Amino acid sequence: RIYNMKKFKFIKFIFLGLFILFVVWFLIKFGYPSYHSAKGTEFLKKGEIEKAEISFKKSADLGSSVGMYKLAQLYEYTQNIVLAKKYYKLAAENGEGRSYCGLARIYKQEGNIKEYETAEQMNRFLNKGCIQE
Repeated sequence: RIYNMKKFKFIKFIFLGLFILFVVWFLIKFGYPSYHSAKGTEFLKKGEIEKAEISFKKSADLGSSVGMYKLAQLYEYTQNIVLAKKYYKLAAENGEGRSYCGLARIYKQEGNIKEYETAEQMNRFLNKGCIQE
């Protein structure tokens, strides 16, 4: 009878450990924006733009300003300027100061001088300038 109790406790311990591992895996896979942002960067390095977009979008949807910023950069790179501006603005509103550089660059290319100057001033204040391409 003591043997059965020890066996039961051992099995219970194993199931509890597996459950904890599953929860951690689930949270990392589906709940942490930095995970998706990092995966997006990995996909970009491999040239897998569609997969990078999906990962950055998941990160952004989970509220990551870095994910929003990286998604905006990706959209700017692929010449989807409407979505690039949208996500640069969202990232800036959520505290990602580097987004003002991207906004300034887009506004300058569009010839929108008033918005360019505003974004450039915010960028200089937060980031001490950026490289305009």
